[in-house]
Amino acid sequence: MIVTYYLEELSDNSYNLIYDVKENLESYITKISISGNTFISDRFIKSSISIKEKKIFTPLSNSNFINENKINSIMSKIQKIYLDNGFLDFFINYEIKKFKDKILLNLNLNEGPRYKIDNINFITDNNSITESLFSSNKDNLIKSLYNKFYNNNDISVISENFNKELSLSNNSNLSISHSYTLNDDESIILNFFATKKPPININKLTFYGNSVTKDSTLRNQIFFKPGQIYNKRLIDKSVNNLIRKPYIDNALVDSKVNPDKSVDVDIFLTEKIKSGSFKIGAGYSAQGGVASSVSLSDSNIYGTGNKINIDLSVSSKSIFYDLSYQRYYLGNLNIDNTFRVFNDSEDLSKNYGYKRNSKGLELAIKFPYKYDISNDQYFVMSAGYEMSDIYSLSSLASSSVTQNSGKSNNIVLNTSYVEDTRNDTFNPTSGFFHQTRFTLAPTGISDDDHFKISSVNNFYFNNAINENSFFIISKIGIASGLSSKLKTKDSFSLGGDFKGFQNSGIGPRDSSLNYLGGSKMYQLTIGYATPFLFDNSDTFILKYFGTVGSIFDSEFISTYNSKSPRVSVGASLDVMTPIGPLSFSLASPISKNVKDKTQSYDFSIGSTF
Repeated sequence: MIVTYYLEELSDNSYNLIYDVKENLESYITKISISGNTFISDRFIKSSISIKEKKIFTPLSNSNFINENKINSIMSKIQKIYLDNGFLDFFINYEIKKFKDKILLNLNLNEGPRYKIDNINFITDNNSITESLFSSNKDNLIKSLYNKFYNNNDISVISENFNKELSLSNNSNLSISHSYTLNDDESIILNFFATKKPPININKLTFYGNSVTKDSTLRNQIFFKPGQIYNKRLIDKSVNNLIRKPYIDNALVDSKVNPDKSVDVDIFLTEKIKSGSFKIGAGYSAQGGVASSVSLSDSNIYGTGNKINIDLSVSSKSIFYDLSYQRYYLGNLNIDNTFRVFNDSEDLSKNYGYKRNSKGLELAIKFPYKYDISNDQYFVMSAGYEMSDIYSLSSLASSSVTQNSGKSNNIVLNTSYVEDTRNDTFNPTSGFFHQTRFTLAPTGISDDDHFKISSVNNFYFNNAINENSFFIISKIGIASGLSSKLKTKDSFSLGGDFKGFQNSGIGPRDSSLNYLGGSKMYQLTIGYATPFLFDNSDTFILKYFGTVGSIFDSEFISTYNSKSPRVSVGASLDVMTPIGPLSFSLASPISKNVKDKTQSYDFSIGSTF
């Protein structure tokens, strides 16, 4: 229910006070005013709540509308902010005013005093238990909390950490909680106390809401089973594990105690409506003409949680395909494996006097290092076989091509570490992505023995008020042959994602302009992203960026091997359309080598299913 009021001016300089009561109706807010706050700014409070002011030149959005549920939500949010900063007497009320065509939301705050921790007590019924529970952390806790302002969130985290330790120890039948006592001098006494809890067994586990994903698939992601002792840490870990899956949107748990003191665990799921994607793309360059690509993937085949991915790229001179299938391996240990086959062929006989082909297969195993809802950390180990061939040489073939020519068979081993905290994969605005990859083709079992080390680091920083964001994307790599020279196929290439240049458009070339690749490379992109046309919208995202990088030190003789940095600037527009995300970019090199190959624009569009 929304209650508003306004003044109606009469002719005799008097006013009618008119109340307007609307039940279960939403109205939009044009102005939010805040009073009584000295510790926390208006700007911070407004950025923290779910209701936003309707601006003159912005369209209506859900964040502009107000209802009773939203009011209750923002009251709780603001109260939590103050509790987390020691304002234990804080309270808030509100009023809604209507003046002509405007609706005003007034938030009236009473901050009260800010309390410091004066003393800390550690309490249980058994003194020996007290010592074993708290002795290792007691001194550190006192140092970190004593004479500091009370922070409800930090102290709740401390209690939770105690409970996590207990769940892994012989004291798993104990539970740690906390309370406080207010003193007249604006100080508090903080109490940590342990209470005994009887062992509780899990009776049954039930999933709700999974219309596509099979129960057996979901149970493979759970770290507990019926019949085991109830462990909240493992239940929370299981829920977080489910949320990380690409086919699950959200998961909530409800634990019900039965008359026999056992517990039924119900997990309510929201599946992602679309777990598959289809993407087509195209690019054009003066040197290579039109290139087209198709990508098809599904991350939940027949509700199994298994994933299939197909990538195909075709131009007048090349064809590339990559097929992979990923499935669970060792069940609830959360280890999965991926089988992959690939082929990459290119006909360069017209201009460079040769053809090339590379094909092979790979088996990869992925297992987590550590992750929760916001942080995914894992290792990937793989082994593969690759056969490559440079053939059909003509008089146009250069000496470097001749040295690289012929068939080679290689066993390739890879190890990668990945950490991902991005808030979104399509349009991240916060968090980071890191990958370090080590590749080895061992001497004795590989014709082209070599090693490669590369690192990718992407950082995203957002402005909580207007959703603008900055991003930094970097990669660096070094490689070398072992008993023989590092061939072009094993070298790094640069271009493509270096906007303004085509694939393999940057780097060492021989006198016939054959691409040689390099053993050293770096690339750094700095950019700015902002909603386009509509504020606080992720439908249209405009990005401005600049990129600098280089690749050099081919182990074959190169005529064009400039180490000088290449620089490009450009802009892109990402649009979320009814058939999927569309991306269009336009970039121009402002520093390049005379033999580099440029590409001014590219676009892609895809769909989900």
